[in-house]
Amino acid sequence: MARPLPNEIEREVTRLFEEGEAFVDEEDDASALACFEAAWKLIPEPKEAWQHALQVLGAVADSHFHLGDYEVCSREMQLVLLSGGEPGHPFITLRLGQCYLELGLEQQASNWLVTAMMSGGVEVFEGEDPKYWAFLRKRLEPPPGGWPKGW
Repeated sequence: MARPLPNEIEREVTRLFEEGEAFVDEEDDASALACFEAAWKLIPEPKEAWQHALQVLGAVADSHFHLGDYEVCSREMQLVLLSGGEPGHPFITLRLGQCYLELGLEQQASNWLVTAMMSGGVEVFEGEDPKYWAFLRKRLEPPPGGWPKGW
């Protein structure tokens, strides 16, 4: 169980995280990343022992994804897993699969994307570039009766 951050650090991490989220909403990924990284630096070591650490690290990784830095995103998402993130969490597995596909590692991409689909359903691909679902769908056997409409 993660420990609560000291109040002063908690307030500043929360402020920076919310500021980063506002930049995400504006699609200003570089500014969002700067906020999330500043929040990450405030969390004491060992970082995984503190509340908000996984949320902040996931946001750092996601910002790298949106900036096209897939190798860094995949490393950060692996760190999320090593720090206590759920291995079947749809967001984590989706981003890992997407990164591996972008890096040309199709087998790893397939493994992570199928895990994302199994844990989050097809809905996990909504709002994402359709190429990720198309990639995965080519590697899966259709269910009896074929793919449902919209899949």
